[in-house]
Amino acid sequence: MNIFYLGTPDPDFVSGTWAKPPRPLESQPLYEVDALFVFAGADLSLEEQQICQLVERSGRPVVRVGAVKVPLHRGAISNILMIREYAVADQLSFRAWLDSRPRTNYQSIDCSFYDRIEAAIVAGLPIEITFRQGDGEVTSLNCSLKDRKTINKEEYVQLEGGEWIRLDHLVSLGGTLVANGCTV
Repeated sequence: MNIFYLGTPDPDFVSGTWAKPPRPLESQPLYEVDALFVFAGADLSLEEQQICQLVERSGRPVVRVGAVKVPLHRGAISNILMIREYAVADQLSFRAWLDSRPRTNYQSIDCSFYDRIEAAIVAGLPIEITFRQGDGEVTSLNCSLKDRKTINKEEYVQLEGGEWIRLDHLVSLGGTLVANGCTV
């Protein structure tokens, strides 16, 4: 399990008995994140707040330690654990909670839309793409699409700048609205 953190953790957090030590969440793509700890010791930057919201909105389990000043995403509340402080003695309990939580809330997009995405990738031409950011804000860009991949049952498209967008965060592509719910 790839566990990341935001904020300044207790020194015992990183050096605990994790199978794989937690790492700071910096510019890793969302598909690398299995769980997130957010520490309230220092104020999070606006970018860190947006990352926290994106991780929560994507259904990853999140442990908020202390009074984290990031608005809660109500749709993800069942996958957020809020605790007053971190204690190494509770590490096994945290791990058990993380293991018991779903890793994603991904909803597949309409099957017919995959052809549009593939055509845009093959064409390599700029196209308008509109998607929801972590805080729910809608953003539109005019850029080319580079690649598409599926990791852990989630599908992503890569923008020309290297950023990966989860397909169920898409609102429209080339002016065509994205519908959810692919059934085979």
